[in-house]
Amino acid sequence: MSYRVIFIPGLGDKNRFLVWLQRRLLRNWKRYGVTTELFTVGWTSKDDYAAIYQKLLEKVDTYVAEGAKVIVIGASAGASTAISTLADRPQAVHGVVTVVGQLAGRKEVIDAALELNPRFSASLAYMTKSIPKLTKRDLQRILCIRGKADSVVPVDDQVLDGAAVKTIPSSEHLFSIGYSLLHLRRIIRPFVV
Repeated sequence: MSYRVIFIPGLGDKNRFLVWLQRRLLRNWKRYGVTTELFTVGWTSKDDYAAIYQKLLEKVDTYVAEGAKVIVIGASAGASTAISTLADRPQAVHGVVTVVGQLAGRKEVIDAALELNPRFSASLAYMTKSIPKLTKRDLQRILCIRGKADSVVPVDDQVLDGAAVKTIPSSEHLFSIGYSLLHLRRIIRPFVV
């Protein structure tokens, strides 16, 4: 059985350089037999979030039908979408990894960030409704990666009760995402195998 990793970046998904860099780092996983895909949400778009989220669910369904174990990784804002994916496809998603994700919901996010990123606002609303659907077994398939400190998302907001937590030796938001992409395969290996 093969692994399929879907990586959902955060609010920087409109920055072509950051998207290129994340894709480049994910390609390194191929040598370990892991197929990766970067799935951009387009956080600043005013178009319907439900449509893009449905495309993600369809990708999960396709990969599972092909016989792959699907792991969804969400960085920063992408973590909210990753959590919802597990809640909506508990039989299909093998595991979820959140990297410095805002998991405390809308109340902890600056209003300006939500206004500039309408799909993030919608994703947080989906996640808030999805979390109660997660069973104890579902929560055990979530790994929350957080840094030692973070000026963008407080480290206590980066975890879910009942999920596994890994603290990495990084103390800034973007550095934590970069560190995780470089070392993620090693970090999550015990969790997903």
